Amino acid sequence: MYTKKILLGSLLILLSIIVFLFVFEALTINNNDKTTPPNSDVETEQILSSDTKNITLLISGEPITLQNGVSEMDIADDSESTRVVRYFGNEVEQDIDNDGDLDKVFLITENTGGSGTFFYAVGAINDDEHYSGTNAMFLGDRIAPQTTETADNGEVIVNYAERLPAEPMTTPPSVGKSMWLKYDVESNSFGEVVQDFEGEAATNAPEKADLIQVTTPEIGSTVSSPIIVAGEARGYWFFEGSFPINVVDWDGRIIGEGFATAENDWMTEDFVSFTGTIEYDLSADTPYKRGAIIFKKDNPSGLPEHDDALEIPVMLE
Repeated sequence: MYTKKILLGSLLILLSIIVFLFVFEALTINNNDKTTPPNSDVETEQILSSDTKNITLLISGEPITLQNGVSEMDIADDSESTRVVRYFGNEVEQDIDNDGDLDKVFLITENTGGSGTFFYAVGAINDDEHYSGTNAMFLGDRIAPQTTETADNGEVIVNYAERLPAEPMTTPPSVGKSMWLKYDVESNSFGEVVQDFEGEAATNAPEKADLIQVTTPEIGSTVSSPIIVAGEARGYWFFEGSFPINVVDWDGRIIGEGFATAENDWMTEDFVSFTGTIEYDLSADTPYKRGAIIFKKDNPSGLPEHDDALEIPVMLE
């Protein structure tokens, strides 16, 4: 009888130890799950996701994996700052890679420990109802997103409000802007498209002759990067002595940006001479070499009624 009591007591102690170890292990696993942040230092294989809130995308070429719409990582090993990337929304469906199925485009935000909140547009390429992320297209810092729309030819329009160039970042965004984006399969990234680009050999030079005249390059000439431009424009075409210039390919995609600078005093309504140098990057496999140089009136107000531009069609090398 005494022996049975000893055996029974030993058995109860053994069962208690087993239960304790089981509970301890479960609590340890659960705690680890709660404390391990998304995007830890452990390298993981990128997989296609069926959800845009759980997708790997690229910011400046760096892979960022969202988990439940969030990615958190330390900016540096010795830093207390955390880089946080979040799914923002404004999601639309559009066949951006022209393969016959609907992809998705949405916005994300990035915070790096300072006061800035950087907004990006991201594509999710559809592969049999699973998605892979594109390179993120930077939109602006502390802008106010409005809507995202689809357009013809696989393009997407991101509408948002921004500030005037001279306004401080503390000023609420109030100037409306629409950015037209077109996806490039080769680079897995978006490019901004000039709205209402005429293309081909179209030019509006005759109707703009009383505002701006370009002497170099000539209409229809062949150019290479960097492009040297020269001409003259009315003083009110400038702001602070310069105005922006874009180089676009045959499809209206911006492939180069720069400025023309006044050669003398621009505070006049008379013609003022200008020069400028613009570099561009034309893809080697582009199907057409035609493009255009767009001389844009500087518009510090941001109001569309003050926009104006001259298009000079050229052949790009």
